[in-house]
Amino acid sequence: MTIFSGGLAAKRLGLLRDLVPQAKIVAVLINSDWPAAVRFQTDVEEAAHVVGLSIQILRANNESEIDDAFNGLAQTQAGALLVGPGPFFDSRRDKLIALAAKAGVPAACESRATAINAAIDRLSRQKYVQPAIEPKPAFQACR
Repeated sequence: MTIFSGGLAAKRLGLLRDLVPQAKIVAVLINSDWPAAVRFQTDVEEAAHVVGLSIQILRANNESEIDDAFNGLAQTQAGALLVGPGPFFDSRRDKLIALAAKAGVPAACESRATAINAAIDRLSRQKYVQPAIEPKPAFQACR
């Protein structure tokens, strides 16, 4: 099986910028053990430069590094989070959703299932903002 989502890094960053236009700094969570991580990071860095965003790379290759990355997220002053591709993050979507919601940072991930879980999580916490006012999803899939 081939996963092509890594080639969509620039598009995902652009969509995140459209969803959170006030974010001038975007944190990017990358699993450097994933083979496509270097390409993803390069694509995001190039896209950020083109659209005038600053990015802060956060790395997480295991459970404790995910916690460390989210603990360091506040220090980055990022207005949004872009979660890199790969099965490691996909298999930890519930944890990523909970940590992003706790940090209050809008985030974009590659998995539709993650976006659905995040919407359910937000609704269950009654933090849903009605679209007629201004949508601010805790997690939004960018594909």
